[in-house]
Amino acid sequence: MKQDRLAAIEALRGIAALLVAIFHFYYVLGINTLYPTPARLIQHFGYAIELFFLISAFTMMYTYERSATNRTPLFFLIKRYFRIAPLFYFCITLNLLIFMWSHSDLPFPYDPMLIVANISLLFNLTPVSAISLTPAGWTIGVEIIFYLLFPLIAVLAARRWILATLFLGFSLLAYTSKYLLPASPFVDQASASYFNLYCALNFMPVFIAGILLYKLWKYVSSDVDVTAVHRYAALSMYVFLGFVGLILYDVFATRFLHYIWAAAFAFLVISSLLKPNRIIVNRITTYFGKISYSLYLLHVIVMVYVPRQVLAFGFLSGIDSQGTRVALQLIIWFSTLTLLSNLTFRFVESPFNHLAAALIGRIQSGTDRADTKEPSMAQVISSTPKSAMGFWTKQPLGRNGISSPFGEARLRRSSPAVCSEGYFCRRRWDFRRF
Repeated sequence: MKQDRLAAIEALRGIAALLVAIFHFYYVLGINTLYPTPARLIQHFGYAIELFFLISAFTMMYTYERSATNRTPLFFLIKRYFRIAPLFYFCITLNLLIFMWSHSDLPFPYDPMLIVANISLLFNLTPVSAISLTPAGWTIGVEIIFYLLFPLIAVLAARRWILATLFLGFSLLAYTSKYLLPASPFVDQASASYFNLYCALNFMPVFIAGILLYKLWKYVSSDVDVTAVHRYAALSMYVFLGFVGLILYDVFATRFLHYIWAAAFAFLVISSLLKPNRIIVNRITTYFGKISYSLYLLHVIVMVYVPRQVLAFGFLSGIDSQGTRVALQLIIWFSTLTLLSNLTFRFVESPFNHLAAALIGRIQSGTDRADTKEPSMAQVISSTPKSAMGFWTKQPLGRNGISSPFGEARLRRSSPAVCSEGYFCRRRWDFRRF
């Protein structure tokens, strides 16, 4: 994949993070009640989560096929854990500290088992804990389930018919779970309806679609005809825009609208990969793509705290225009969010990514040392080509291994230093008469 194509994935990730952040800013702070007209468009920004999941599956399949490290389940899970967990724990801690500071008169509201479930990252397995302890953190629980299944799915993905069967199977399970879970006597209706929204099973078809998307991109991009590739890119963009138009006019008024958006985003991803355009792929979008994980996890925490504190301290009390007040809130929130996201990317995300790489390197080097054994003298002689041994190999063997016309000879190691890593160099062995 060329650098501009990598930038396309990074840019789309940044766009997805920005869309979700704008969606929450519009609704969490009540802007929708002041300006309801943009709601027709902004209400769909939350479906950018599907774009996140598509890109996640696409990227993992791409790196799996190009990195031997990612093909080892242990190394893959180590990299994913250090990529996801440190910032997630940081945001949980920050959220709890802010809550206890701002609500010091209230008892601690979280159950200890909920905290344990979040620390284990497996909180998406039960309806009670699927929401997570940090706002917008529910997607991490979904991602973790996919990470655990990915090594097996990646092996099965070698056969396309198996991958297609998985897609259809998970789609059927996701459809039936929406009706079976609310009917279960073991789960209350509130938890069942909430779990149907955030259950990992609900998003498994999207992840499988991301892997299928990678297979499709790999097939189409292998076409040597550049004109044909660009034609596919333009067609995919037209299909995406067509989907958006139909969705905005409520043609797909269904409870499975997130799957419709996932299909639309799939065409956007293909188009951006085959022929990136500057509207989508530019320095701004790639920058936000780089810090997208920090921006995503922090945006609600900053949103709930910063704008409300600005209003509480009366910084905007002298401004009569409601539009100006909202615009200033947006600027203050977004500036603070960008600054904090950049800091957490530099001082939380990046160090732990390097730590994961170092840990995997240590494990690999330890395995290599354990597997490396110094060969015996007989193995060295037997593995040496006759052309390297010269006429010595034509003589009968003596008690020291080799005889010569001038008498018995033996091999003497002349420089032990060059063999310190467990390998022998034939040039450092010579014949000496005795």
